[in-house]
Amino acid sequence: MDDLVNNFNKSVMTSSIVLHDFHKEKFGHKKWIEYCVELMSQYGLVPTHMGISAPSLKSEKMNAYEREFKKFDKIYSQSITSICVQAVRHGGTETPENDLFSCNFDIDLKRKRTTFVLTISDSVRLLSNDEIKKIISKLCEFFNPSYGYYYKRLATKGPRWYACGVPVGLELDDLEYAHIDMWGEKFRISNIYQIGDLRDIYRMNLVMDKHLNREIASNMTLRSFIESNPIHGKLEYIDDKRCIWLIEDENTTVIRDVIKSSGVIIAG
Repeated sequence: MDDLVNNFNKSVMTSSIVLHDFHKEKFGHKKWIEYCVELMSQYGLVPTHMGISAPSLKSEKMNAYEREFKKFDKIYSQSITSICVQAVRHGGTETPENDLFSCNFDIDLKRKRTTFVLTISDSVRLLSNDEIKKIISKLCEFFNPSYGYYYKRLATKGPRWYACGVPVGLELDDLEYAHIDMWGEKFRISNIYQIGDLRDIYRMNLVMDKHLNREIASNMTLRSFIESNPIHGKLEYIDDKRCIWLIEDENTTVIRDVIKSSGVIIAG
């Protein structure tokens, strides 16, 4: 039986790429969806279900992918508030809960907060750093985001819901539950979050000058901190605005502990 990424009865590890704060007046939804479907195909998957939310639509439930994709010609693109595309292996079970790969676009019109999250099961593909960077770079062409990050997470702990600040699969007294809830509160509900803040410290962090120019200590910016010691990671530019801050997994906790008192990290 296939391992299924969002079947919460299975302890499958997933990779997740998240982008926040898009800066485009118009979203070319068809283009980024076609790119994600192309990725699915590369990994032996086919899109099965898709859901679109917009004020003009009577139903927001997941439907067959081909049927939903045709709706784009009838919907004003700027009115769309969310899109979800899910996939399984060719010939696999076609239920919206059982997907090996998903991509989710979400925009909060009130707060103007935007999120895109792509998840893929390790049972399908163990993504290398070069693959992750290539995917992030391509997605940036579509969304022009101001912030992002990459993480691995068990399917039982809701990897795509984590991105939006919704705790899944955790006890109420779990410290991580509080951190996830804090992100949801600060990013989606309050006015606390500003571009330049970091949600937490991850293996890969998509950052801009507004992040790198933040002071984390007297006479020390985040950029100078990173460049002061190889343990602090390295910066690799993917375009003229954004770079990926790469950190060895074993060093993320140390870095978090050093800079969390600066206020740059808002939910770590």
